Amino acid sequence: MGRALWGIAVTVIFAAGILLAVNSISGIDEIDSMDLAADKIECVTSSKKESVKNPYTSYSKGQDAYQTQNAPGSQSQASSDANDIQKTGAGHDVAVHKDIAHDDVSHNDAVQNDAVHKENSFQTVSQEYFSDAVFIGDSRTVGMQQSGLLSNAVYYAKVGIGIGEILSSRFVWEDGMSLTVPEALSRHSFGKVYIMVGINDMSAGDTDWFVEQYEEILRVVRKTQPDALIYIQGNIPMSYYTQDLSGALNNPNLEERNEASKALADGKDIFYLDAASVYADDNGHLLSQYTSDGLHVLKKYYPLWVDYLCQHAIVRE
Repeated sequence: MGRALWGIAVTVIFAAGILLAVNSISGIDEIDSMDLAADKIECVTSSKKESVKNPYTSYSKGQDAYQTQNAPGSQSQASSDANDIQKTGAGHDVAVHKDIAHDDVSHNDAVQNDAVHKENSFQTVSQEYFSDAVFIGDSRTVGMQQSGLLSNAVYYAKVGIGIGEILSSRFVWEDGMSLTVPEALSRHSFGKVYIMVGINDMSAGDTDWFVEQYEEILRVVRKTQPDALIYIQGNIPMSYYTQDLSGALNNPNLEERNEASKALADGKDIFYLDAASVYADDNGHLLSQYTSDGLHVLKKYYPLWVDYLCQHAIVRE
């Protein structure tokens, strides 16, 4: 009898151990799944949730606060005006009124500056924002299209396309016709144009040549889409071991081109987006966890890029 009870006890303890182990493994899987889900961040549902400072816009918030505090019609401004009149006397009323008029101009300037600042500051938007957008680029942009995350946008993209041929190559198919990017753009009206190109022909020319090609792209886009916002996206880097450090295909050269394209943005209707920072490590290399070939981002990590775009959008009223 004692042996039987001992055997039962051992069995119960063994079963409890198995159950505990299973629960522990299940808990790890659940945490991993949560971490992965956290990586897959998509656009927020609010169209304007927060504002991110645009580096191209200079703006003094303190000055605006001062102007608002002392704005004509405010209690502090009314007290100040009354004191000025009492101190200066009736003979100087004209001068006081001139000061008030000057304050009106200063206040209006502050309000106008505030509106310009907001208009040229990055906002957080929803996926609806991209319903009138076109993405122009190479295989990275093809990957964006294939991810289906921004399915409401239009894509003019081709695997292997370079900045030197993106305007002349016929790879856009519409109505049974093979069109160039300029021809396709001329058939539509877009509100936003996103561009990422240049990594496939880095050995074709130096940075000056790259800038010339990019300037021509911008000229064509502006001619065919006069009212569109243009976003220059910095090229996503490659992993460290994919580089040809003795040749042209390496991250230092790519970063030099990114900086050159950044200089083409005016902060008014052409904006630079540091898309490279989404996947880069502290040294500017593509993190190995995001890629399998050292050049292209895995599909499951495209939500990080989309989330970045959603948080860096210009909203015009």
